[in-house]
Amino acid sequence: MSTLQIAGGTSTPEVKFNLSENYYEISGRSMPENSLKFYTEIQQWLKDNLVKINEEIQFLVKLEYYNTGTYVRLMEIFNFLSELHNEGKKVKVVWFYDRDDEDHLEDGKAFAEVVTVPFHFEPND
Repeated sequence: MSTLQIAGGTSTPEVKFNLSENYYEISGRSMPENSLKFYTEIQQWLKDNLVKINEEIQFLVKLEYYNTGTYVRLMEIFNFLSELHNEGKKVKVVWFYDRDDEDHLEDGKAFAEVVTVPFHFEPND
């Protein structure tokens, strides 16, 4: 499967992963009642497909809000991306944040401090 598309809902993010275009984005609000169930397919897709990529991987995080369950799943994703980075793949996370939301920027920086994958911080315009 070269793509994974999940439409965003009131409590779940939009997911746009496209292997052939080398495009990976999670956006919107993420507060699923069962984050493990929601993110299992996403994590499996990433593990099955990103190992095939030889060019730079940019993982775009455009979440405006996420709950504690999502935090845990994001950490798992960032740990996987760190593994790829440690194996020599060019990988980075692009963390988008609202210029007026210092807490969201600090959340991204906190993730960046505990994983080895490089983070780039991009303000929403």
